[in-house]
Amino acid sequence: MVKKQNLKANNPSQQKLNSLLEHYQSGRFNEAEKLAIHITKTFPKHQFAWQVLSAVLGATGRKSEAVDANQTAVALSPQDAVAHYNLGTTLKELGRLDEAQASYRKAIRLKPNFALAHSNLGVTQQELGRLDEALASYSKAIRFEPNFALAHINLGATLL
Repeated sequence: MVKKQNLKANNPSQQKLNSLLEHYQSGRFNEAEKLAIHITKTFPKHQFAWQVLSAVLGATGRKSEAVDANQTAVALSPQDAVAHYNLGTTLKELGRLDEAQASYRKAIRLKPNFALAHSNLGVTQQELGRLDEALASYSKAIRFEPNFALAHINLGATLL
């Protein structure tokens, strides 16, 4: 019984987490941000709240702040491929392509069949002028997800 109470004391209620996700998914970013900040201040090691906060910050154009929240999410859960992917995406949006590439590669090391990470790595490599590497990344994305239309489009565009 003590363990269960301690677990509750270290985590936000499921109701708060559901509310946070609902605000975000409904585009109520102001409410989502306020709740995410409250949760991250009260439960600073709760990775999901940091992920949602970074998504809200990114969606509202505050990419630099989103990087910080993403980096916290990665630090809290370094084996989470999606956290590394999200960090890579935010870094790419800021034009920090080498760092983005490293984040995508880490996501792929953690989850080798992560088609979206392979595809975004390809986009990043293409922007860096590394066309052969981009082709290989798009091909891997397609191998893992054969109906991934954007990867096919990017592969074709790179071949042109």
